[in-house]
Amino acid sequence: MDITSTLISEAKKGMCLQLTLINGFNLSGEITDIDSDGVILRNKDKLAAAALTAIVAWQLDLINKEEEEINIKEVEDEYTKQGTNISEDVPADDIAKILDGFHPEKDEHSEITLKKHINKAPQILLQVENDSDKKKWDSILSRYQNASKNDNLDLIEALADELIAIGNSYPGCGIFYYNAACFKVKGHNYPDASELFDRALKIDKYSNYAYNTACAYLLGGDKSKALAYLGIYFCMEYFTQDVNLWHRFCSIAKDKEEYHIFSIVFNELISKYYQLDAGTDNSLELLLKSALYVFTDVKDVRDKIITFFTFIENADNDIIEEKLDQFIDEYNFLIDKKELYKSNVDFDYIYSLLNGINIKDANKLPQPPAKAALNIKLEEDEEDIFFTGHCSTSLKRGHIYRVIPPYKYGFLKDENGINYHFKYDSIFDNIGYLDGVTEDNLFPVLFKSTPSTLANSSTDETASFICSYNLLDNMINLAQNFSKERDYPNAILELDNVLEYDPDNAEANKLKDRWTTLYEDKYKVHVDKISFQPQNPSEWKAMGDFLLNLEMHDEAIEAFNKSSENMSASSSSWYGQGIAYLKTKKYEEAIECLTTALKKNPTYYHASHAISIAYNRLGMYKEAIEHSEDVIGARPDYKDAWEQKAFALSRLGKYDSAINSYDMVLNLDPEDWDALSKKSSVLIKQDNLVMAMKCINKVLSHVPEHPDSLFTKGYIYQKQSRYQEALEYFERSLFLNSSNVKALTKKAYILAIMGEKNVAIQVIQDALDLKMTNPKTWYYKGVVHHYAEEYEEAISAYKNSLKLEPGVQRVIVCKERAEKKLDPSMELVEEKDNEINENSGDQVEDLISALNQKYSLT
Repeated sequence: MDITSTLISEAKKGMCLQLTLINGFNLSGEITDIDSDGVILRNKDKLAAAALTAIVAWQLDLINKEEEEINIKEVEDEYTKQGTNISEDVPADDIAKILDGFHPEKDEHSEITLKKHINKAPQILLQVENDSDKKKWDSILSRYQNASKNDNLDLIEALADELIAIGNSYPGCGIFYYNAACFKVKGHNYPDASELFDRALKIDKYSNYAYNTACAYLLGGDKSKALAYLGIYFCMEYFTQDVNLWHRFCSIAKDKEEYHIFSIVFNELISKYYQLDAGTDNSLELLLKSALYVFTDVKDVRDKIITFFTFIENADNDIIEEKLDQFIDEYNFLIDKKELYKSNVDFDYIYSLLNGINIKDANKLPQPPAKAALNIKLEEDEEDIFFTGHCSTSLKRGHIYRVIPPYKYGFLKDENGINYHFKYDSIFDNIGYLDGVTEDNLFPVLFKSTPSTLANSSTDETASFICSYNLLDNMINLAQNFSKERDYPNAILELDNVLEYDPDNAEANKLKDRWTTLYEDKYKVHVDKISFQPQNPSEWKAMGDFLLNLEMHDEAIEAFNKSSENMSASSSSWYGQGIAYLKTKKYEEAIECLTTALKKNPTYYHASHAISIAYNRLGMYKEAIEHSEDVIGARPDYKDAWEQKAFALSRLGKYDSAINSYDMVLNLDPEDWDALSKKSSVLIKQDNLVMAMKCINKVLSHVPEHPDSLFTKGYIYQKQSRYQEALEYFERSLFLNSSNVKALTKKAYILAIMGEKNVAIQVIQDALDLKMTNPKTWYYKGVVHHYAEEYEEAISAYKNSLKLEPGVQRVIVCKERAEKKLDPSMELVEEKDNEINENSGDQVEDLISALNQKYSLT
């Protein structure tokens, strides 16, 4: 194909032409003259010329600029041709009047200039001990300057590849790929450049990376990809930073009918409007014009925009701000109602990362564990999983008014003026330096109190848990993120948690009133009504929630799968699917879904809590602790997160820390008897049987038929060799919960010790019938057979235990003892070896003694 001949045959004076030259420069403007040698372009007050032999790419607007001005009647005729009619409710003249002077399509041919590469070496190269990569960096940048001057495109391409090779050694640093992409652009390799810019953006959350990614796709002719990254750029930067590029974004969005991307960007820009003190300029009008332009073909949305635009023309800023929220809610409702979206994977993925997860820290996101790395051993402690969005522990509001140097304790008072004593170790989070607290400078806090145990205390109550008001802000942030997804039920639930702590919270009350009205007027009928033949993602989600509440978990998973077929599904939809997987013990799948929920809504601490449970179930306790701490950081009053953390710490053998975490649970809820019972189990592991028994007796004094505590008391008696009493409590526990594998296992062990071997074998078999994958049960089966002198059966059971959990020393030792009992010759050989070793040792000692005596005499 001869591209210059095609250009000469098609191009005419007055048309718009955009050129990319062999040296990488771009030219654009109206054609003033063109022939077989070259072309002359006019762009405003500038005139430019290019030889046809220097052109490597061109784009021509076939509409003559002199004939471009058309009246609204022609526009209406064009819409009619496309099967879309201008609304009879809004006169065409009104649309033309608002859009007067707003022609984004004209910027389709404006020059595209990418941001330059970065010369300064990244910090990571300055920190490494071996400076060879720093020298490579300097060498590449130096050679690039020479290659660029000499227009040596082959060398520039090679230098880009060298940068990529270095970058692969520093996966958390995107600058290598960014610079490599800039080099690729210089060589007009736009496809590779686009991918490298994209790669850099996913590592480093920089707006110039998004800008260059979009521009590279534009130069490469991929408008769909360009639109996605233009959208990302304008989510990061206010659109007035580059109005021409914004016009191009609007033009492509309208042409591609990408209402999903445009609406998300539009919402982001509206939220920044007042934050950036933009109320003093005309950027709101320009945003509304942009939306009107994009939605010209969508009657309801278009009419809503025109109505609001007409309203603000003569309104005060205060009234505009008040009505703007209402307009945005109604606008978003119409977008959802008409389902004016088609998911864009490129945009949705990057946008989810921008929504609060720092891309530099993306490796901290939970990843589904590789099956080969799983360490599933949490069989005996599995319980049913209960989740609720309501996790309040009824903290009181108060103010710290006095601290006692050296700042180990102080005093606070609640809203009724009642005084409370507190110790500094009761303060959970960093609530600032308290040495400035006085009667005139009170510090607001939330706290939990218990009756004082101090002798001669000046207060009747002690504040056992204190935290700052930050947790209220965290709840409101989560509610706002839910509202962005139009998930008003979950948003309102979070606000209810806030208002339980702070009934007069002005922000929470205002948001709740607005969202409740919006939900009941526009969404409730669509969300609450269960369709048994779902047709769209929201109906599938409603079905999934319905089935999950009925504990039809497999069916719920199928429904949520339908709801989450694209990235536009809400975070709570992914969360629901993750919970359904948790309920069915598909922990890897649960982590994958919950991770997606967290990516879409990084403040979703309920998802982090569920991830910690899944990791605990997989025996991945360090990961479980990390996610429990994420929850606690946002909601220190989330006692279930403290309990998950305590469990994981106990499993890692960090018993003191585990007890501290259980104490935090009990500070928040002194009547959490399950937590107190679990704390006693950790105390037993520390051989602190006296304190463990005190905890258990306290539980049983309030809940006499608490199965776990009855079992634990039996276990304490077993540790004290009080077997008859131990057996009594194991049986009482089994009477209340006959499927308790731990209790059956211990009962069998006690029966074996007491000589009831046949009954013991039957009981341990009952335990295995309930759960064949429990290594401890197989171990105790071996012990029971060992007591019965059935050594072959004992060895077989020990081997099964070691298959399920290799390397457990006590199981290995018991297996070896059983093997010796089965083959006495092994024991005789070992005894002979021991005798030889002992004699050898005696001879050596005699020799040393003789030598010492000799030299001492000398």
